Amino acid sequence: FVTWATAAGGRPVVYLGLAPLLIGIYATHSNGALMSLLGGVGVFAAAHPGVWTARRVGVLLVVAAIGLAVVGGWHDQLQQLAMERFSGSRTEVGGAALKGADERLNVWQDVLHDVLHHPTGVGPGNFNREGGAVSGDYHAAHSEYLGMLAERSVIGLAGWLGVLAALVAMVGRLRAAVRHGYRPFGIEPLYGLLGAIAVHALVVELSHFRHTWLVFALIAAAAAQAAALTIDPAGSGLAEPALEAA
Repeated sequence: FVTWATAAGGRPVVYLGLAPLLIGIYATHSNGALMSLLGGVGVFAAAHPGVWTARRVGVLLVVAAIGLAVVGGWHDQLQQLAMERFSGSRTEVGGAALKGADERLNVWQDVLHDVLHHPTGVGPGNFNREGGAVSGDYHAAHSEYLGMLAERSVIGLAGWLGVLAALVAMVGRLRAAVRHGYRPFGIEPLYGLLGAIAVHALVVELSHFRHTWLVFALIAAAAAQAAALTIDPAGSGLAEPALEAA
């Protein structure tokens, strides 16, 4: 999504990087990555200007109705196909999803135990350090939201949600700056990026990965530059960027 946003910001040659990245995502056979990709594309589509017109909303509702009718008419067959797919090989798209879900549910029971017995959190890095109280597993929480809750209590969870909210506000600042000529990234792909992060964080502790914070820093830097270029120092509100004024 960063590559997509960079290309949409006026560097079309960067679109060439999307193909190898998508191939790389497929090569990981990660259901979480696939889920985050789909979620991000959905948010991208929802954030695109002109999507929420009466005509397009009507088309979406018709498509949704057809989908419900198909699911209702072929429920058993579709359920069987889904179970076969989710129980398949790790190398298949959607394969081993049930195995991954079962493993996470066991660990998430440990989260519930720790939240009930240690409401102030067990401390960073201490979750399941000596084996889960319920599962006996030594794995991490495999969810940014639950990991924050178990290790840092509701304060940590609120902090993570605050980071996500701040990123949404920063992208909003970048969207406002577009009409003043400042567009370092495509705005809709950035919203897609935030959607992908929010979805992927359901099954992975993203704060443990340095590249996550690098992406956050890129957005923060661009938003800070947008603020510097578009806020009138005299306090009268948005003004033309210095380059345009010159």
